[in-house]
Amino acid sequence: MKIRLDFIDQMRGIAIILVVLGHLIQFNEIQGGLNNRIFSIIYSFHMPLFFMISGYIGYKTISVSDLKSFSNYLKKKAISLLIPLLTWSLLVNKLVFKQEWLPITIDDLAQTLQNPGLWFLKILFEIFFFYGIFSWLTSIFNKKNTFLIDVILITGILVLTLSYNFISGNPLFSSVFLYSIFFYIAVIISKYPIFENLIQNEYIFALSFIAFIILSSHWKLNGSLYSALLKIIVSCLSFITFFNLTKIIKWNSFILKQLALFGKYSLSIYIFQFYITHILIDKPINLFNDYNPIILFVICLIISIPLCYISIIVAKIIEQNKFLNFIFLGKRINSVPLNNNN
Repeated sequence: MKIRLDFIDQMRGIAIILVVLGHLIQFNEIQGGLNNRIFSIIYSFHMPLFFMISGYIGYKTISVSDLKSFSNYLKKKAISLLIPLLTWSLLVNKLVFKQEWLPITIDDLAQTLQNPGLWFLKILFEIFFFYGIFSWLTSIFNKKNTFLIDVILITGILVLTLSYNFISGNPLFSSVFLYSIFFYIAVIISKYPIFENLIQNEYIFALSFIAFIILSSHWKLNGSLYSALLKIIVSCLSFITFFNLTKIIKWNSFILKQLALFGKYSLSIYIFQFYITHILIDKPINLFNDYNPIILFVICLIISIPLCYISIIVAKIIEQNKFLNFIFLGKRINSVPLNNNN
């Protein structure tokens, strides 16, 4: 059964706004771009937060029990993730808004599959592939939902992703293995009420919120083991923080509705924001150099929100045509549901 949880969409909405804000700073080299303090804080957790959200909702919506259901499940994920990945990486980047059309070669395809610009789509598909195996195995070996068996199965899956990392030549702490850790932490939280209730405890929430604020400011983009471990901690703290902020604490209803809208269209915003966050191409923006981080964050937030709305408008236009919706956003032309959802 396919479900939508408002607080999950709101968490996605917060995360995608941070993606746009971070890229706005990075692509326009605002106050140093990659070296900007706001950028570092955002990048300490925002993409792992997406994977944790996917793991949390994935457990509640995905059920694989045999080869047929695995095949149908994988087909749906390939359509929703790989079709837009190939379309934007090959077709749009090569042919659209170009003075000279460049031929699409086999090397271009290989490069897209190995190291695409829309890397999130590729890694998410790979994680879902392994999660399909995990779901299948649990349907056979863990029908009674025993925690220890799940830990053993997840450990085996992580070993598979680690092996896949080495075979594909991807860096250990910036690919499938690392993001799978976030994904399966959220799967466990989603599957076992004791953990979900624990992270909603008011004291756990308060301590997580404080620790998140403190530790996120100490993360640095340097690829070290310490950086990777701190990223895992900060990302888990961010999940607990935003989980409570959206599920427990009641905000202004209009704000919550807009966050849910951004979350619903987070994939579209993720794709389109790469093309609209470049305010000035190849020229740093020096206008905000003397602003303190809080003021800079507010300014960039004010700019980022309209960019999200622009992305949603473009997505809604594309949605009017089933074929365009299929190739650009990965929405199936055939409205008949597959055996598995999400």
